[in-house]
Amino acid sequence: MKYEGELKKAVVRKRLGLLSDTNAEAERITAEMFSKLPALFDAHGVQPGDWMALAIELAKTHVPGFQVHAPPGAPTKWCITEKAEFRIDVDSVIADKHLSIPEAIKLVIRQPRWAEKAAPMTLGALEKQYKTTDMRWVAVVLDARAWEKIGANK
Repeated sequence: MKYEGELKKAVVRKRLGLLSDTNAEAERITAEMFSKLPALFDAHGVQPGDWMALAIELAKTHVPGFQVHAPPGAPTKWCITEKAEFRIDVDSVIADKHLSIPEAIKLVIRQPRWAEKAAPMTLGALEKQYKTTDMRWVAVVLDARAWEKIGANK
């Protein structure tokens, strides 16, 4: 987060001589810091005086352990039927060519139907898509394909 205005300006300590009042300087610095607190609450979108919320917002901004990130890799944008169709296509290659799952996936993603969708994904991510497919949806897609064939034959 980039702070602006008075939050961007550091408090500058004055040079003190031997006979200077160090307590007065400490009070001046403290007062200047306190005068910036309303702007700090505002910068983090917290109601003035809600110290716990401010502490959490500051921690989320500046402490890695309080930050929430999306999981690594490209986000999955596959619906359940696409996953089922992918599983069916991979299983078909496995059955026809007697390949392992990763080898079959490599062949399937060369097909125009899957090339663009699979392009940003790693082989591991594609294998996860394959393995986490709900087999009930595979059955639904196979049934739908069978019904399409029946309709096409009429």
